Amino acid sequence: RDGLASYNLLVGYMAIRTQRVRASGKCDRVNEKVVAKLGGICHDLEASGDDQDTANIQPVVNYWNSLPQDVQEDPDRFRGAANPGLFASPEENHKRRNIVTLRGAIARYDAGGYSLNYRMEISNKTTARDKYRKDLQNLRNLNWLGVTTRLLVLSFSSYNFDYDMMVSSDLMIEVPPAGMIHTNYIIRPFKPRMDETRQELDQTYADYVCILIAGYIFFFVGYTERRHKMKYHKAGIRYYLSLNGICDLAIVIIVVVNVFLRWQFKSKKTGDSLEEASKTSATDGGFKSFAEQAFWYTEVFCLDGVLMVFILLRMLSFVRLNRKIYLMWHALGKATISFAFFIGILAPLLCGFVVFLHSRFGPYVEDYALLSSASLQLYKIMTGNPSTGNLLAYDRVWALSFVLAFYLVITFGLLNVFTTIVVDAYYLVQITAGGPPLKAWGWERYVQWAVPSLVISLCQPRSKGPQEVI
Repeated sequence: RDGLASYNLLVGYMAIRTQRVRASGKCDRVNEKVVAKLGGICHDLEASGDDQDTANIQPVVNYWNSLPQDVQEDPDRFRGAANPGLFASPEENHKRRNIVTLRGAIARYDAGGYSLNYRMEISNKTTARDKYRKDLQNLRNLNWLGVTTRLLVLSFSSYNFDYDMMVSSDLMIEVPPAGMIHTNYIIRPFKPRMDETRQELDQTYADYVCILIAGYIFFFVGYTERRHKMKYHKAGIRYYLSLNGICDLAIVIIVVVNVFLRWQFKSKKTGDSLEEASKTSATDGGFKSFAEQAFWYTEVFCLDGVLMVFILLRMLSFVRLNRKIYLMWHALGKATISFAFFIGILAPLLCGFVVFLHSRFGPYVEDYALLSSASLQLYKIMTGNPSTGNLLAYDRVWALSFVLAFYLVITFGLLNVFTTIVVDAYYLVQITAGGPPLKAWGWERYVQWAVPSLVISLCQPRSKGPQEVI
């Protein structure tokens, strides 16, 4: 049957890593006496800081050491060098395995923990599968997973020859003290190197051109814009506080950062990365994570999207040459300043709605279980995509009260106030900057706007001097 390995190369080893809390956790002051009478034990919510269990699991260590050792340089070496009973610190795992912090739905998890590695590409898969099942059954009997476990993550990488891309996968299972299992995954595709093909080399040359354009914007355009401000008796730094200045500075910074990040993917060849991840030695053999590299590869394209936003905003400055569009833009600018002040006043009320949704419906409705997800649901309600069906099914009284209060605040508050602010700003702009309609531009005016003054001066016919007239 077709599977992941049918179309992809499974790179090196996979890792199964757990994190657990200490067995002797502290109870709340309210519940401490009750739990003591019942003979129960409290466990911490998150495996972080002093609450994380870092002691070695001696029964697991003894079991792992009792297993027959594979030949170190054997290509079919099944088990990696990691011992699942020994705790590895975050610093050690990041240095040796490139493992990074993972963000789950319940908490953030550092790179530390108890790990075991299994090689994925081997010839005798039947024997390997039997060993794998036997190991997991024995580890389960030895309490490698238990009530103190807070995280179980399966990490592996794969490579596709057709697309010349790798995929970093982290499949997480979070287990809070209540016992409800929450699954999550982080799957990111990336290229280990970005200058190995002709198309990628063209992208590299485009990066060089982008650096030159960014330098031109920063030095020449910035200098001209500052002189323009000072010509009208304004501080030159006000250019960087305007929309044009903010866009120009953002474009320069994003281009430089983006090119720097792309250069980080040109240090190691794809074949070298695959070979390093497939080492089988007893000291170095084991799982190598590409999660950090995949994260920054994704960020490169996110920055490209942000860069396009600032470029489009900068292009609006050319559209503002039209008088009507300029007046509308100027009015929106004044309205935005006033509306931002009004939003600051109502921000505590919006935060109150988020806290209410999370505290009242979070324990029962998954969409409101976290403050971040509750904020997202509030935004959906504001944009006209409400998901209040689950709220009504759980508690009609509180759900209807929330909808009524929210409708009054948003519809009769924010929307009507925003309309009032825009009308007032447009009226003010018409009085102060409206005036009679200006004369339409001719072709000479457009040439003066588009062509540098030095070029115009060189192209103008030379006037005769006094001696030539005589």
